[in-house]
Amino acid sequence: MNGNNVWLAALHEMRTLRRLFRTHIFIWVALFISACYFLAVTITHMQEGTKFPMISVISPRYVMSLLSGSFLALFCIGVVLLTFDQVKRDELTRIHEVVSSKPASSFELFIGRLFGVSMTVAVPMLLFLFSVMTYGFIADMFSIKFGEPVEFWSVVSFVLLDMFPNFLFFGSLVVLFSLLFKSRLLAILATLIGLIAVFWINSRLSLQAVADRYWKRSLPFRIDTGTVHTNNPVQSSRARVNVYRYVALGF
Repeated sequence: MNGNNVWLAALHEMRTLRRLFRTHIFIWVALFISACYFLAVTITHMQEGTKFPMISVISPRYVMSLLSGSFLALFCIGVVLLTFDQVKRDELTRIHEVVSSKPASSFELFIGRLFGVSMTVAVPMLLFLFSVMTYGFIADMFSIKFGEPVEFWSVVSFVLLDMFPNFLFFGSLVVLFSLLFKSRLLAILATLIGLIAVFWINSRLSLQAVADRYWKRSLPFRIDTGTVHTNNPVQSSRARVNVYRYVALGF
């Protein structure tokens, strides 16, 4: 596989998508929704954190564990919306006649264009995450009550292990459905159904096994269905806070 051909195909796809009106509409809408999500968590933590210990633990510092699924699903929809009509756009612009004359394999073109779509959606998301981390750092430096520094490694793991793999997977899926079905509407609906199903199943996964593993490995007393059995109330309270932090970090 020629890396130069892949990169050229990615650049061409990014330039093409920048000229589409729906690209700009989606990016601004997605950024607005993401900002609203983050503000909601921050405001709730600032106003209710002193009243409810659980809210004070799940704070903007761990916003990626709280909202990473929502962010990911939102921007995956963008990948689907920007990928489903690739074949039709090639036919309308007659670019397929030019592409077919170039010394690039179909696999190189597929990878390059998929990477171009992923980068088009990923760049705004990375800028949003960077702005959130920057504000958290400033809020911590000047002791601003509104906001906290976001856990750095949770953002890194989200970008490397969640964002790009999901973008590539759902982009590949919609291209596959576009080739299998003649109807573009059917292809995008099938992909969206698959996307919703994947994230719904992920949201239904129980954290009980995760909590049990933490309790049994780290705590010096017996647990049963998430209940601490100890005669020391201070130790019990600290244990609950620790397991909340453990679950919030996503381990």
